[in-house]
Amino acid sequence: MPPHSSCRRAATRATRTSPRTTPLLAAIAAACAAACAVAACGGGLAGASSATPWPATVNAASYLPEAGNLRPVKVVSVSGSVTGADSLLSGGALTLKYVAGGTAPTVVLDYGQEVGGLPTFGIAAQSGQPTLSATFSESRTTATTGDVSAGLTVSVDPQRTSLYPVSGTGTLKASAVQGGERYETLSLATPGEVTLNSVGIQSLYSAPTTATRGSFVSSSDALNRIWTAGAYTVEMNRLAATALPLAWQPTAEGMTIGTSGTGIVQKSGTWPSDYAMAFDVRVNSNSAGWTMRNANNLTSLRFILHSASDTQGTPDTLELDAFSTFAGGAVKLGSLPVSAGIATGTWHSVSTSLSGNTVSITLDGTALGTLDASGATSVLLTNYGTAGFFNLPASQATYRNLAITANGASLYTNTLMTSAALDDFSANTNTLPLLIDGAKRDRTVWSGDMAAQAPTLFYTTAQNDAVAGSLKLLGSYRLASGEVSTTHSPQDPLISTAADPYGSASFYSTQYSMYFVTVLHDYYLFSGDSALLSSQWAAVQGELAYLQTLVDSNGLIAVNAGNAQDWLPNFASPVVGEVTSTNMLYYQVLSDAAELASAVGDASTSATYSQRAAALKQAINTHLYNAASGYYGMSATSMNAVAQDANALAVVTGVASQDSAASLLSTLAQRLANQYGRLAFSSDSGRTAVVSPFASDIEVRARFASGDTRGALGLIGTLWGNMIADGDHYTGTVWEALGTDGAPVSAQTSLAHGWASGPTAALSRYVLGVRPAAAGFKQWLIKPQTGDLQWAVGTVPTPYGAVSVKWGRPRGGAFRIDVTVPSGTTGTIALPAGGTVKVNGAVTAAASSSSLDPGAVASDGTAWQYLNGIGPGSYSIVVGE
Repeated sequence: MPPHSSCRRAATRATRTSPRTTPLLAAIAAACAAACAVAACGGGLAGASSATPWPATVNAASYLPEAGNLRPVKVVSVSGSVTGADSLLSGGALTLKYVAGGTAPTVVLDYGQEVGGLPTFGIAAQSGQPTLSATFSESRTTATTGDVSAGLTVSVDPQRTSLYPVSGTGTLKASAVQGGERYETLSLATPGEVTLNSVGIQSLYSAPTTATRGSFVSSSDALNRIWTAGAYTVEMNRLAATALPLAWQPTAEGMTIGTSGTGIVQKSGTWPSDYAMAFDVRVNSNSAGWTMRNANNLTSLRFILHSASDTQGTPDTLELDAFSTFAGGAVKLGSLPVSAGIATGTWHSVSTSLSGNTVSITLDGTALGTLDASGATSVLLTNYGTAGFFNLPASQATYRNLAITANGASLYTNTLMTSAALDDFSANTNTLPLLIDGAKRDRTVWSGDMAAQAPTLFYTTAQNDAVAGSLKLLGSYRLASGEVSTTHSPQDPLISTAADPYGSASFYSTQYSMYFVTVLHDYYLFSGDSALLSSQWAAVQGELAYLQTLVDSNGLIAVNAGNAQDWLPNFASPVVGEVTSTNMLYYQVLSDAAELASAVGDASTSATYSQRAAALKQAINTHLYNAASGYYGMSATSMNAVAQDANALAVVTGVASQDSAASLLSTLAQRLANQYGRLAFSSDSGRTAVVSPFASDIEVRARFASGDTRGALGLIGTLWGNMIADGDHYTGTVWEALGTDGAPVSAQTSLAHGWASGPTAALSRYVLGVRPAAAGFKQWLIKPQTGDLQWAVGTVPTPYGAVSVKWGRPRGGAFRIDVTVPSGTTGTIALPAGGTVKVNGAVTAAASSSSLDPGAVASDGTAWQYLNGIGPGSYSIVVGE
């Protein structure tokens, strides 16, 4: 790629989005301009002051999503009878006209970057009985068809095409969230004419309340854009408390559900595979819908009762399909005619029961018949059943008097006539600030995803309450074994009992359960919030007790098909037994838990966890290290297969010796080579060939931690550089996963996924060099790893205020770093070894070691010298002048 071509593309894209350039792109263009001014002279100091090896003025790009009503910035294409499309962008009106028997009008709009919220439409005029259709997509490749929605998740529209019957003028606003999209395609699904004077997305975003925010700008415009994209992604995935609308509307007649996601009831213990669901329903428009799932099915069964006047489906029909977010949509399983007819506005009693793969349906006391559900994917994932309600686009129904039974015994009852039912179905607003995994999908709290995106938050807006809220939610759901929950709808209620009253629905895997401890550890390290740590300490101890029960005679955790899932789902045949990545993560958890035990004053428990960690480290190196090949096998039964996460974790955690780090990372580069980054698994692993930003983030951290700064920056530039490049999939955010061709894996792939934001934290932690050395940044370490960069400038928020760092080294010149650190803190500044050290102009003796940095020499041979015990203030330091 020619130098600074990505900078030129950013400026070009900002211009192309006229007449309204998005603030994110405009700020990126400004930052690129500053970077290019320096780099255009071959690394010289054009635009810099004579005294500093960084630009005199550095403008960091904004990474805060816009609030309010967001408007499209460009018309991509039009077809059919469409007038005034371009004028819509500047406050004019757009008219769509659909004549029966003709071609439906279509206009594709572009918001310029990832946005999300509640779709809104200003209806200036209408004639006939038109139904406005709006299709949403993150990628241009699926702009007209729509990509994959969040699925059966409350408050989120379960479809990427929403239908809105238009019967008059005024503002039409959706009641369900479209969480992430760049493109919106408007059309008419039924004949008529509609004039729109506005089209937008009502953002749910709340600006940060924190006083200081992080920033990062360097001599590499590509790294600057990658840092910004990760920060923007996590902000898109951050929910302020009560940000989400109610999924259902409680009334005195029952629960009214319009176009909205599904609520799910999960009761104490394990539901039997066979159970029945009965209720009353009134179809208000088009159709009514409900869901069931038995104990061994990954997919949910969706029942759709089409009324006699349904314009979107076959009238007077009961339809059965299977739906899964992971599978990517609905699969039709069958249908039954309703000869008696379903008139809108009338109440009907419904009963559906599951018996194996047979579904029986009764309507108003008369059996409609049975349907075969064997087409639903059947896997042994979690042993629970569910029941819920939803509605298709342009449909609305009211439900009451729900009863769930099995073998004549009552499992759950609710009149559905009061707001008390909302919490049972997770249909309320989110009571806590939270971090969800993706803007489009899944829009749920996942502990594993938080492990990557929480550090990004710490280094950017420091809106740490979103991490605290997520930990509170996860920690409040625990099984009797001590296992902590791993995934939740953001609208799940916070509970106060130690045992999970909703069965096992929130428990994904052993690995993800472990992440609760690592996220809590990182949260405490960055925030110093001892109160939250104390409140969650029992959950930590319970989790560690649960993990200890999984340790086998070799001293390793062994997982089975029921608890072996990891970040790459394989529900049919996950990697089982003594899995290396699981045990590497367990070592990290034991080490983190030992530190947390010390923090709460439990020295005995800290010693116990440290002893277990030492024994585990020995067991891993004895049983899971392939000595003949010089790397860690994927599992005890797949010793020749290479897993990126397992070997990178060996370096990050210190299970592998420092001397072997370079060899392990070299193996990853060779065995997992891909032009778009790194494959997550070798071809002999039996696992899906995928480029994973989640797993690659671990390798990036491993390379930085071992001193391979150039290798870390190279991997970031290759993998994440592909995401920020112009193209059909550009969103200004970072992606969940890539195929071997460098494109998103499928339309299901989230293009705004927080677990891919790792470089943002890594660049602040290692390149800018700022990291906490004691809880809450009471002590800090500043250790810039420069690689092949000429300069970097930025800030890191802490509970005491911002830490500011500027460093630079002209080619062949002295290294200079300017640092400002807040009151109430002390720390160490690591400097390149060799040469005289001057602090604020005075020659100062530097130490050869520091208690805050045990890694004095990096794998690339870099040595360090230290200024220890630095207090609050501003310092200008020059080495080797």
